[in-house]
Amino acid sequence: MKIQVGIIAAMEEECKGLIKLMQDRRETQMGAYSFHTGLLEGKSVCLLQCGIGKVNAAVGTALMIHTWHPASILNTGVAGGFLSSLKIGDIVLSTEVLHHDVDVTIFDYKIGQLPGEPESYKADKDLLRKASALSPRDPAIHLIPGKIASGDIFVHKDEQIQKIRKDFSDVTAVEMESAAIAQVCHSFKTPFLIIRAISDVTGDEENHVSYDEFMPIAAKNSIDMVQKILKQ
Repeated sequence: MKIQVGIIAAMEEECKGLIKLMQDRRETQMGAYSFHTGLLEGKSVCLLQCGIGKVNAAVGTALMIHTWHPASILNTGVAGGFLSSLKIGDIVLSTEVLHHDVDVTIFDYKIGQLPGEPESYKADKDLLRKASALSPRDPAIHLIPGKIASGDIFVHKDEQIQKIRKDFSDVTAVEMESAAIAQVCHSFKTPFLIIRAISDVTGDEENHVSYDEFMPIAAKNSIDMVQKILKQ
C-alpha cells in the first residue's frame, strides 16, 4: 500500500481516536514503536504514537519515512499556548518550527539553530493553506497559524517562559516533539504540517493542572482537524 499521509502523535490520548476509525488496519512493530497502516477518511495512512520528547519523535519519524515513504506528514497533539489571546482548545497550525532548547551561538549560529541546519523548519505551504481554510467543528475554536517551539522541557516556570520569550519573541505555542519531526522531514524532503491544540496557557505556575484537565479536550480538537484535512 502506498502511504499518502503519515500521522504522528506523542501520546495515546492524541491518537487512539484515529486508530479506532481506521479501516483495514495492520500493525507493524519496530523496536518500541507500533505503526498502524490502513485507510482513514479514504486516504492511505501510517499512524504512529511516538512517545514524548524529541528523540522519540525523531526516531519514529525516521523509521516511518524510511519504511513507508509517506507523501506528507501531519503531527497532531496538544501544546502550551504562548500568547495571551489563545484559549484552551484553539488550534495552532505551524508556519515554522524551531528548537527552543538549542544554543550553539558560540560558533556563530542563531539561537535555536543546530550546525548544518536551518534556523527553523518551514511547514509545507500547500498543507498550511488548505488547513487554514477549514473550519473547526466548534465555532468557538480558532485556527491560528504561528511559530511553534519545541524542547525537552514541560514549560511552566516563569524563568523558562521568559527565556523563550527573550530568545524567540514571536512564538505562538510550545511543546516537546514537533521540531524533531520537522528536522527529520527536512532531511528526507518530506512535506509536513504541525497541528497542535492548546491544552494550557503558559504563565501560570499551575498550568500542569490545566494540562491534566483539558488535554483530552484539546487532543480531540486536534484529531478532528486531522480528519478534516484528510477529507480534502
